Amino acid sequence: MRGEKQKALLILRRRKYQEQVLLKADLSNLLASKVTNEEEEEVLEEFEQMRREALGLPDVPIHTFPLKEPGVKENQNPVHEQEREQEREAILA
Repeated sequence: MRGEKQKALLILRRRKYQEQVLLKADLSNLLASKVTNEEEEEVLEEFEQMRREALGLPDVPIHTFPLKEPGVKENQNPVHEQEREQEREAILA
C-alpha cells in the first residue's frame, strides 16, 4: 500500500509539472505573438463583461463624452460667461 501511495504522488507531481510547463509555453507563445488593437479591444470588452457578471452589474454601453461643449473655448465656462455678461450689462445701464 505504501508503495502505491508513493507512486500516485509521483504521478501527480509529474502531471502538475507538465501542466506548469504547458502553461508557461502557452503564455510565452501568447506574449511572442503580435496582438492587433482590435483583438486587444475584444479581450478587454470580454474581460469587462466577465467582471460585470461576477459583480452582478447591469450591462450598460460605455461612451466617451467630449470634455468641452462645441463652440466653447477651452478656458471659457458658459455659466460664468453668462454671469459676466449680465454684470457688464448692469454696469453699463
